[in-house]
Amino acid sequence: VLLDCRQAGIRTATYFSNKELHPSTEAFKEHGEEWGRKDRTANLRHNFYRPDIEFGAQMCLRSGWLDYLKFSIDRVLKNHPLDGVYYDWNVALLCQNPLHEGKQAGEKAAGHWDIDELLDLMEWTRQRVGPDGLIIIHNTTVPMFATENFADYVVATVWGYSKWTDRAPDPDDLPLEWNLAGARPRGVISYGTIPENAPRRLHKLFALEAFLGGVTPWPASPETFELLPLLKPLGNIESYKFADWRNKAVSLSGKICASAVYSRPGEAYLLLVNLGQEKQEVNCVLHPEKLPCPLGKVTGAEMVATNGDALQGPEDQATASLTGSSVLQAAATLDVVALVTTGIKVTIPGDGAIVIRIK
Repeated sequence: VLLDCRQAGIRTATYFSNKELHPSTEAFKEHGEEWGRKDRTANLRHNFYRPDIEFGAQMCLRSGWLDYLKFSIDRVLKNHPLDGVYYDWNVALLCQNPLHEGKQAGEKAAGHWDIDELLDLMEWTRQRVGPDGLIIIHNTTVPMFATENFADYVVATVWGYSKWTDRAPDPDDLPLEWNLAGARPRGVISYGTIPENAPRRLHKLFALEAFLGGVTPWPASPETFELLPLLKPLGNIESYKFADWRNKAVSLSGKICASAVYSRPGEAYLLLVNLGQEKQEVNCVLHPEKLPCPLGKVTGAEMVATNGDALQGPEDQATASLTGSSVLQAAATLDVVALVTTGIKVTIPGDGAIVIRIK
């Protein structure tokens, strides 16, 4: 299967936990007390999936666990055609094991963090998989430039946050790791925030807020694929500079709505999102000098995609083409002069978005 994936251009990585070693293993039986992460009462910490099903006991990287983990990773990569690794528990944790501080068992530990060893592991991993290798790290609640700079992708938000119930949070209430500046491509885990029996509407809002933050729903829901054609008019998305909902290039007058910007020399796309259930007419003003790639003069503006009824009139509807989802793609010319001065009125569908091309 791994070889088939490689031939198809699919890169693969296998799972490692940086902090867990199962008590059933010989390594734990020999070194569990020595390597283990202990609390103030000198007890090991265990992670359980269910009361009778254990993930493993927590280890501290400031011990022989670091070398053993590297050995295990290297052995797997030598024997399987993998492109890299996925690291769970890619965080530094406080440990009270006195053996990691040069003391004897039973002595009182001052307490230590294994952050230096975590950075050592990340640097070693990048060297091990090579510059073109694949490193995915999971660091829910602890986004960190120092570790993410070694990674290709980041996964986050699996736990630690309030559940979404009847509405999505406002963008400025989203976790820091959702909007961490300069972050690697980031997957935000929906099942960590949306209850299993929640209305499907919340999954659409999750996807829309992911678009506003420049992150990817993990796993990609049907609602994500339904909305993805909104970005099809952009073509090669890697050719743009992205500005999330905090951008200063677009001003919107509506309630619970926001924008994101894809910008490159001579062209920009504005993603306008309505997080309310009902469609709303908003006033949209563009400040072209504040685009990531500023435009000296705007010569054209057109609405090119929507997932609702924002394209009005028989000509617009006649030229719109279905893309296999609820998204329509068409060209509806907009008033450029008004857009960059007093603003234009546009209708954004409920739980939806429109895309405007600027040149």
